[in-house]
Amino acid sequence: MAFTDRTYLNRAEFTALVEGFGYSGWKSITEPKANIAVNEHWEGGSLISNKSQGRVTYDNVTMERGSTEDRDLLNWFKESADVAANKGTTKKRNITIYQKNRDGSNAEKWILYNAFVVSYTPGSWDNEADEHRMEVVEVGYDYFDEL
Repeated sequence: MAFTDRTYLNRAEFTALVEGFGYSGWKSITEPKANIAVNEHWEGGSLISNKSQGRVTYDNVTMERGSTEDRDLLNWFKESADVAANKGTTKKRNITIYQKNRDGSNAEKWILYNAFVVSYTPGSWDNEADEHRMEVVEVGYDYFDEL
């Protein structure tokens, strides 16, 4: 069955695989976003500006999951922190996000290339809360593509 009705994508059914991690369950992931700067200048006293494309930037993505026993996200953050302190190297990882159809088949596939951890939050502790602690990681990346 060909996927043509984009209304299916309003459901939050997705999986996201971080290269080298065994875990793929995520509560939420913010959408990737790209921006192109606008260069504007006036030539020869013209009253109308000349605009052209400038640099492309990509906003960070925030990924949230329930706390687990695996330490992949924390270790990845520590690698990034070591690089910032000139004490080591980090492996940039590709993140593949699959948007699902209602029948569970893949509708869209997005790849964030060369991602690295920008910030890590282990989640808040609340003895009166019924829900689990949520682990949050913000990642930067070089660029994304939809395949």
